Amino acid sequence: MLNRWTMNLLKCKLAVSRATLFTAGAGAIAVAAVPFTPVMADEGGMLKTVPRGTYQCAVPGDAARDPLKKVPAEDFKIGASSSYSAAEGRGTYLLRGKVLTFTSGPKRGQRYRQIGTQQLQKLGPDGALSKMICARASK
Repeated sequence: MLNRWTMNLLKCKLAVSRATLFTAGAGAIAVAAVPFTPVMADEGGMLKTVPRGTYQCAVPGDAARDPLKKVPAEDFKIGASSSYSAAEGRGTYLLRGKVLTFTSGPKRGQRYRQIGTQQLQKLGPDGALSKMICARASK
């Protein structure tokens, strides 16, 4: 049996080396080294929130007639505590750096890049910017 000092030393060494401590059998201790790989969202950066309000989405249209074509099916409302609501239901999001990712609800998996403080530009599945921009219309 290991004494308390030895156990604390092992715990400290394991925390520093990012190893995992687990028990195997009757009191034996085994250590499995786990390679350190930082977990970051797409762009990294601090977790933030998006200004609350209704976001209306549009794509470029015809400059001669209608410069923007609204896409009401993509509109959503940002609420408190990293939540959102859309016509199809409610969910949550994460804003890490400048990349917003809807993590649950009807828009789950959709990603947007924050441009300025009031606009979001939708990202395609490959991470490229799409033409759709959602702008904050009201609180």
